[in-house]
Amino acid sequence: MKRAIVAALATMTIAAYAGEWFEVASNDEFLFEGKANSIKIGKNNGGDEVVAVVGRATKKKDSSTETTIWYVKTEDCKKDTGTLFITTMNGEYVNETDYKIGENKIAAVIASGICEGRKIIEKSRKNLTI
Repeated sequence: MKRAIVAALATMTIAAYAGEWFEVASNDEFLFEGKANSIKIGKNNGGDEVVAVVGRATKKKDSSTETTIWYVKTEDCKKDTGTLFITTMNGEYVNETDYKIGENKIAAVIASGICEGRKIIEKSRKNLTI
């Protein structure tokens, strides 16, 4: 599992420069991909700071896709456990799934990638000089 997360993060880094979709996780039914350069830190409707990325799920059976926004609260990233939220591209609630970093579950892999992305953003902010 740890190897899969490291591979996903390496793929995210490469894809970020290419400006394309990158594979995050898959199972027998779906392929889950993230959109490069779409990660953002902001606030949800409740005022909590969140980290969000555009994601899509492709059904392997018929290649149909659904593009959504995946996000986690930054507080959850710090605890390595929490909830992965899914909304439409317009911000309407679709679903949520609990996760714990390190679990062999799709939500955990997606949340881990989002949380690692947050660390990179925060580190780059600290290294900015004016």
